[in-house]
Amino acid sequence: MKELWKASARNSFSANVLNADMDCDVAVIGGGYTGCSTALHGAELGLDVTLLEASTLGAGCSGRNSGNLNPGLWLTKEEICARLGENSGNKLNSLLSNGPTEVRKLVEKHNIDCEFNASGTFHCARDGRGLSELQARAESQRLQGMDVQVLGADETKRHLGTEYFQSCLWNRDAASIQPLAYLRGLAQAATRHGARIFENSPATKIERSGTQWLVHTPRGTLTAQALVVATDAYHRDTRFGSINPMWRLWYFNCATDPLSKDYDHILPSRQGCWDTGRVMTSFTRDVDGRFIIGSVGKLDSILSGIHLRWLKRRSIELFPELGPVPLEFSWHGSMGMTPDQLPRLVDLGPRAIGSYGYSGRGIAPGTMFGQAIANYLHTDDPDMLPLKLSQTRYSVLKKFREPFYEMGALAWHLIGARSTGAAL
Repeated sequence: MKELWKASARNSFSANVLNADMDCDVAVIGGGYTGCSTALHGAELGLDVTLLEASTLGAGCSGRNSGNLNPGLWLTKEEICARLGENSGNKLNSLLSNGPTEVRKLVEKHNIDCEFNASGTFHCARDGRGLSELQARAESQRLQGMDVQVLGADETKRHLGTEYFQSCLWNRDAASIQPLAYLRGLAQAATRHGARIFENSPATKIERSGTQWLVHTPRGTLTAQALVVATDAYHRDTRFGSINPMWRLWYFNCATDPLSKDYDHILPSRQGCWDTGRVMTSFTRDVDGRFIIGSVGKLDSILSGIHLRWLKRRSIELFPELGPVPLEFSWHGSMGMTPDQLPRLVDLGPRAIGSYGYSGRGIAPGTMFGQAIANYLHTDDPDMLPLKLSQTRYSVLKKFREPFYEMGALAWHLIGARSTGAAL
């Protein structure tokens, strides 16, 4: 697969392999948004931080998502408070509702070239059922102080350039971003402040030795006073135990080459969009004018052609003038999903914490959680954390959920492709 974000990122990052034994204050496992944010903010606080990435930065969903930078979670303010309690729910809502603003501050502070687009996002509805969902979400978001507006058919067409949707929810506090470029910018800032980052250095075993944590890799051992496991859906067996009663949901994207000016009416302000469909479709255009469209599914199986046939037909359904435009880029990633769609902070032992389960909203929450974890390790004050620490537990159902959702997406896309006569 030819991945757009790797091809279009205007910055780069590379790091060596850990090939010696080292000591540090904080060992961070996982080079996504949470890990790199922890490393950056920890280093800024004066902590000696070392981050280990099993592959390369952005090899997980932090470098493979759609680039939508939304405030909050998928859940409404009321749903979060109902599940966490009023006090804990309001604390989490308050933190995450400012997520895009805080990301923008980091982008400006560290001069990260990541195509930050502050013109908002659009949540789109085809029918009355979808409109009802948008209206409920708008009311919840207004209660959190967000600048939102539900648009009718004419305004929706003007902003999106399509007659397909009858309404949309415009959240002006949201944004979009080149996700891999942003991640690399966090890593570059972290190293400038003294953090050490090693790529292709998987943690193969983690153990407690006296008052220290030992993180073994194939070519060296890291000894740390504190441990952060920020691997989310890409968690690997380290003979340390499972941290995650979650499952992976796969999401894929495809993109064209830059479109000509004849298509400038399609998303003229380049906002990120997604719909209220049973199986979601997302679409946007990047700063160079490429059209990007995605949905639930993975592209590395013998059935992936079903997803691609549906996606080509879906592109024309939304924007008929595109015609059979070639999709030159394709990629997929997996996100960590929890049963209640709430993220987790897990107590892994003395001064050890795990973070996972952003359920498709990882850019801003991952950044904010990383900052909170760094503050917690610096002060040992649990009030610095946005959630109470929970205990590890194993979910028997998670091994069944992943194939269930993939087969459901395949069935939905197969029906959609056949009903419209889609062909490769």
